[in-house]
Amino acid sequence: MKSIRRICRLLFVSFGPFQHHNQDPLDTLIRTILSQNTADLNSGRAFQNLKAAFPTWKEARRAPRQSIEKAIACAGLSKRKSLYIRQVITALSDSRGKPSLARIRKMETRQAREFLFSLPGVGMKTASCVLLFALGRPVCPVDTHVLRVAKRLGAIPPDSTAEKATPALEAIVPPDCMLAFHLGLIQVGRTVCRPQRPRHEDCLLRDLCDFAAESGRKTGRK
Repeated sequence: MKSIRRICRLLFVSFGPFQHHNQDPLDTLIRTILSQNTADLNSGRAFQNLKAAFPTWKEARRAPRQSIEKAIACAGLSKRKSLYIRQVITALSDSRGKPSLARIRKMETRQAREFLFSLPGVGMKTASCVLLFALGRPVCPVDTHVLRVAKRLGAIPPDSTAEKATPALEAIVPPDCMLAFHLGLIQVGRTVCRPQRPRHEDCLLRDLCDFAAESGRKTGRK
């Protein structure tokens, strides 16, 4: 626990402050669906295009799916994502046809996560993003960067999948450190802890990293 807190402290000093933005849960869900298998820049642009075309989710619900697909084309996989978005806003519409995800604010974290799982296109990472960024819940979304860096740090076993890593990390990362841990590891993964040729010498976590230590032993470095 002490090393995890030290990791979070280093991440906070280097990349913080990290703040929850109290985002609308449905906005966060749609943003995260758009971010699946694409770069943040493209998914962000797709969300802006979608909101420009349909200022409210009620308008998007009434629109042809092809119109949604066209608006989000820059995010990639637009046919599949537009289908998910259309299905989600339809499933979440009230008797007046207004989509909303506000109901999960009153749910316990486990119940809210299960509810999100019931929606089209929502898996562990997507549900966790909604819970963390919209509700400020102490959960840990695991993307490719978080998974890779957490393995190299020795926080989770080397054979961990994203599905297994999520509860494992949530069990050891203090709740007040969750946001810093998630966002900080993404920054480390994007900048220095690359899949190939990680730059150990430039990594702020190198002294706490099992992978860096092992690499140093192999090359004779101390």
